[in-house]
Amino acid sequence: DELPGTGLGLSVSYNMVQDHGGELSVASELDKGTTFTVRIPIREDEEEKQQERIATKRQASPGDGIYRILVVDDEGPIRDIASHVLSDHEVWTANCGQRALELIEEHVFDYAFLDIIMPGGPDGFEVFDALKLKSPDTKIVIMTGKVPDRELNEYASEAHCLIKKPFALSDIANAIT
Repeated sequence: DELPGTGLGLSVSYNMVQDHGGELSVASELDKGTTFTVRIPIREDEEEKQQERIATKRQASPGDGIYRILVVDDEGPIRDIASHVLSDHEVWTANCGQRALELIEEHVFDYAFLDIIMPGGPDGFEVFDALKLKSPDTKIVIMTGKVPDRELNEYASEAHCLIKKPFALSDIANAIT
């Protein structure tokens, strides 16, 4: 039994294109198909800006400025996007709660980005609890499309921050403080 898609792919793609100063448009004709057009401007100074962002991060971060980060989400595109945004750091990914628990036993993380709803095994709350027990200094970022309820609010109050899906790329980058 597979769960149906959550519809986040287009929203995440749109935000990524927007963050790069681009445009995403769609044209659709009944019985003929749909065309998505992505336009991203070419910027010659982009590499220089990227180096400036890395330098700023390193100055503001302890030690060598490289954090050990765990990203846990059952949706591959979300793991990929978060890993891309956090690529200046050491990033481990897990596609399920069980794999996340294994990584928590093997490594200590500075940050953990956790999806809450994951099918077939430990959910994000269980991973959160395991992280707090094993590594209380890990800053936990909850990433979820879950409607807020009492349980989520309790965990969010203990978390470093909460990012609601769909999110902008800057939400991921800004969670590293």
